[in-house]
Amino acid sequence: MKINTETKLTNLEGEPIKDGSVDATVGKVIRNALLGNDQSDNADKKLKKYKLAMDCLATEVDLKAENVSLIKKCVGENYPPLIVGKVFEIIDPE
Repeated sequence: MKINTETKLTNLEGEPIKDGSVDATVGKVIRNALLGNDQSDNADKKLKKYKLAMDCLATEVDLKAENVSLIKKCVGENYPPLIVGKVFEIIDPE
C-alpha cells in the first residue's frame, strides 16, 4: 500500500495535531515509533526497523503487508489512542 508520509494528522475535530510547533505527520510518527528502543529486539530486527524508518523519509512509500504489521505494533506500543487510530486509518484503511 502506498502512503504519503507527509499526510498531517488531525484530532477528532479536524484540527492539526502538533508535534512541538509543527504539525505531526504520519511519516514522523512511524519513524519515531520504529526507532523506539525495544529491549526484546535482536540486532537483525533493529536493523529492519531502521531501514524501514529510513524508507519512510521519502514523501511516498509503498508498504508491504509485513511492514504494515510491524508499524502497527510499534505505533500501538508507543502512542496514545488518537495517534494510533489516525495512523492505522492511513496505513491500513480496511
